[in-house]
Amino acid sequence: MYIDAHIHLYDAEYKEIINDIIEEAFNHGIKYIVSVSEDSVTAIKNLGLSKLNRNILIGLGVHPWTAIYNPGDIDKTVEIILEYIDEIVCIGEVGLDKKYEDSIRMWDKQVDTFNKMISLALEYKKPLNIHSRRAARDVLHILNKRDVDQAYFHWYTDDLETLKNIIQHGYYIGFTPSITYSKRVKKLAYKTPLENILTETDGPVRYYGPLKDEITKPSHVTLIINEIARIKDMDPEYVAREVYNNFIRFYFKK
Repeated sequence: MYIDAHIHLYDAEYKEIINDIIEEAFNHGIKYIVSVSEDSVTAIKNLGLSKLNRNILIGLGVHPWTAIYNPGDIDKTVEIILEYIDEIVCIGEVGLDKKYEDSIRMWDKQVDTFNKMISLALEYKKPLNIHSRRAARDVLHILNKRDVDQAYFHWYTDDLETLKNIIQHGYYIGFTPSITYSKRVKKLAYKTPLENILTETDGPVRYYGPLKDEITKPSHVTLIINEIARIKDMDPEYVAREVYNNFIRFYFKK
């Protein structure tokens, strides 16, 4: 069984083919798909998707870009999260971003928003599905300060030293189809113990390598599993089973 721990299924790119994508995913052995949101609009769209199949799990949260470019939407998103808190499996996608100039300019707003999301996660005992592009060290510092014990660093691409510290805290690391061609990501996967790994597609983000010019779909998780197995010299079925078990521990831990 396979899992896609982070995707945006509500995206317009999927609208006309959503039923086909879901059917294909489950035909390829994908057991669970976690669709995360970014703001109030995508939260409502996401909640609608959960009605298509009980194995589509939903995460609600305020993306750091929302905190930067649409801060007026934060309170409305929080209201939706609170209304549907019993129906979601995580608070996400949330976190911090340092890639762009605007990210730095609005840093305090990002941190304040992230802390609000952490407070919700702690109060309602929900794991965090985290965006940490070029900011993983800052994210880790805040998580430690807030005594967070359930966190998933989706599509991790930061430095090895921070990766080591994330692993020491028992958090999870996400790998996408970029592992099929990125030397940096391959090295990160090699350094990450299997018991800390989750797989994801982060669709509709598109990739190079074997998926160049293709729409990203949950069924592509099999490529990630096969590459992790190759990097670690393990049996793909064993890798898939262990990643699935990681997923169950993370999203269904009581």
